[in-house]
Amino acid sequence: MTEAEKSLAINGRIVQIGRAAERVPLYLENLQVRASQIFGAQGHSGNATFPNVIRLMASGKIDMRKMITARFTLNDAVKGIKQSTTREDGKIMVKI
Repeated sequence: MTEAEKSLAINGRIVQIGRAAERVPLYLENLQVRASQIFGAQGHSGNATFPNVIRLMASGKIDMRKMITARFTLNDAVKGIKQSTTREDGKIMVKI
């Protein structure tokens, strides 16, 4: 079960903003029994999704820091770029 499915509330919505390198498995019965919906959006457009994400982040209702899975100093930025090619991390940060 994906993290999105685990966090889905009754009558909830999943909005896919980012892109995946491969197919994402989704058990459709989880949507059905929770009377939920799934949408795709470009983030900066489409049903005002991006402004809503910014609002949720600003209010503290969602913590985007959890998606940062690796951090590098500026001296190790090349290592961070190389690591990003493995597509195993959520977000890689380089501190300047």
